[in-house]
Amino acid sequence: MKKLSRLANRFLQPLGFQITRYKESDVLSNCLLKLQKERPIKTVFDIGANIGQTVEQFRKLTPNATIYSFEPSEVAFQALSQKAGKYVKVFQLALGEYDGKSTLFENSADVTNSLLPNSDAITKYTPAAMCEAIGQAEVKLARLDTFCRTENISDIDILKIDAQGYERFILEGAGELLNPKFVRTILIEVLFVSLYENQTWFDEIMSELRGRGYRLFGFSEISRSKKIGWRWANAIFIADDDD
Repeated sequence: MKKLSRLANRFLQPLGFQITRYKESDVLSNCLLKLQKERPIKTVFDIGANIGQTVEQFRKLTPNATIYSFEPSEVAFQALSQKAGKYVKVFQLALGEYDGKSTLFENSADVTNSLLPNSDAITKYTPAAMCEAIGQAEVKLARLDTFCRTENISDIDILKIDAQGYERFILEGAGELLNPKFVRTILIEVLFVSLYENQTWFDEIMSELRGRGYRLFGFSEISRSKKIGWRWANAIFIADDDD
């Protein structure tokens, strides 16, 4: 394989291309560097923030950006709220396709909570100890475009969505704001196996965002196994007309 890569590079390098080993960890940082070169990253939306794991990551990578973090779970939000500050605004709120209230289906591990009930197949792909259904809670729900209008947000540099299968409903709630002129980059969890009832699948995300003027930049944090293949991953989308 190395010999084949070297041979291919002999022909590709004069054209400005090169074959290199794919590193998942580099995808997000490379994308952010690209955005920073164009203009400063000022606004980040973290939808499905849980206890703030991604907040910490974005604070390191985009220290001058304001991060809007959304988490509907009461328990997770209490931990997330400890990270609130000058550059981090937290909201106990779910985002979706309408303004109102919805039901959060709670599992034994809150990272698997969803606005959708578990599928019958979820334990084939996720440890049963993490996805045991333990209850339900009523939560506030808002459309993304409604929130942006209320908070006078004029553009989003990075829209991160990790909503356990509810992603297409969140995109629907963005309305006409879902375009590269308003949302520059989208970092979204995509599913390749059945985890939740009526969940969003990768091909649905791909089709919707391609139709909105985005293209796939790459994948990161891929969960896979030799037996099953890819289970889920983070997909990064940027404007289709980017150079």
